[in-house]
Amino acid sequence: MRKMKKFLNVAISTIMVASILTGCGGKKDNQANQTQTPSGTNSSANGEQGEQKKELDLTKKPVLKVLLPYTGIDPQTDFTAVYLEEATGYKVEYYMLPSEDSISKLNTIIASKEEYDIMVLNKNDFDNTVDTGAYQPLNDLLDQYAPNVREKTSEGLWTNVTIEGEVKGIPESLANENYGLVYRVRLDLLKKAGIDKMPETTDEFYNACKAMKDQLGIIPITASYAVIPEIASAFGMYTKFNVVDNQVLYQALVPGAKDYVEFMRKLFEEGLLDSEYAQNSGDMMKEKFFSNKAAMYQTAWWNEPTASNTIMEKAPEAELAYLQALKSADGTTGLPMGRGVNRVTVIPKVSKNKEYALDYINTKLSDDIFKMASMGEENVHYKVAGDSFEPILPKFFDDKNNAHYYMMGSDTKAYSKYWESTRVKKDPILYAEFSAIQENAAKATLYYDPTSYMQDRKSVV
Repeated sequence: MRKMKKFLNVAISTIMVASILTGCGGKKDNQANQTQTPSGTNSSANGEQGEQKKELDLTKKPVLKVLLPYTGIDPQTDFTAVYLEEATGYKVEYYMLPSEDSISKLNTIIASKEEYDIMVLNKNDFDNTVDTGAYQPLNDLLDQYAPNVREKTSEGLWTNVTIEGEVKGIPESLANENYGLVYRVRLDLLKKAGIDKMPETTDEFYNACKAMKDQLGIIPITASYAVIPEIASAFGMYTKFNVVDNQVLYQALVPGAKDYVEFMRKLFEEGLLDSEYAQNSGDMMKEKFFSNKAAMYQTAWWNEPTASNTIMEKAPEAELAYLQALKSADGTTGLPMGRGVNRVTVIPKVSKNKEYALDYINTKLSDDIFKMASMGEENVHYKVAGDSFEPILPKFFDDKNNAHYYMMGSDTKAYSKYWESTRVKKDPILYAEFSAIQENAAKATLYYDPTSYMQDRKSVV
């Protein structure tokens, strides 16, 4: 037991302290509530001031090297990749970050000055590397080579990538604001253990976990993150940063954080929280849930329909539901809601093709190419339905399932409509689970991270 206590102390404390360091070491001095994108800082491709626009020879377009987040597809041969090469005239060589611990690989690439022309990063990786100085300021370059990016990106998104007045990347908006990550529960196992309703408080949650362990001999909850939003809700830890008494505090410093750690310790020591908590990967959690070894795990609507199909294949008797945000002592609940940026496209300073890279991104955002890349061909991949669109299945799913992967910035307004009309409806199971997750999240108060529009992140504690 002493070893387990020591392990939990180290696992939770280390992860939370590490989160503090990376959280406070990310972007800073973002321009809050700005209504215009920063421009006129005279940042050029070489970092020199006042350099005039260079004329590009578009008859001799270079091959562009692009680094992307991990995906399980071959990025070179996908339908959308082939289309974009034909439509833009640019040949692109795609490379991927690893599926696990992408930040370590990215740091190695930056330190070694490995040459890429474009990097598409998830928001956390961008935040944790933007201060390295590896990314080209884009203020003037966007005006000169990528006017479509300026015109079609929602104004409010630029604060996410603007550091001390310099635009360090191109923000890519979530199609619309929605709740994504959630804990899925085997409701049939709860019932089998004698629990007839979804837990709503920490006491009910503890009792449900204990009943499943004692009576069924399974892991009640498997996890891989220090903070589980549905549980943290009961302790006032709603987002990565929280407003407490007019101060913006990191979640590990809010008044309820100590009690959260104690509650998690209790779950761990009694075998109610997966003993491999600190070592788990997403695949390990899925394996435990799919093989009936665990009753709860974290998933997301974009894992559908694979997630539902897999569990129903392995356990046809399964009844599935989503864990609600647990209530605090005064009955309040809260969950984090993203401000709208999930990826950022950057141009590394080491690139020799900065201007061509931006021309490529600009071309992709022209109306016809962006629409075709996003939805495919009318009456082949989708059909017009009034003022909306409907996917033609299975053709849309077969050819356009991975289209979003190739986005480097977005026509924010247009893509929101494309996404709602086609992408989330491309599979009936995906749409059903997406809707169920939104309904479940709506039972709680949804909080934005207050730092996402702050002018001065140095005021964060």
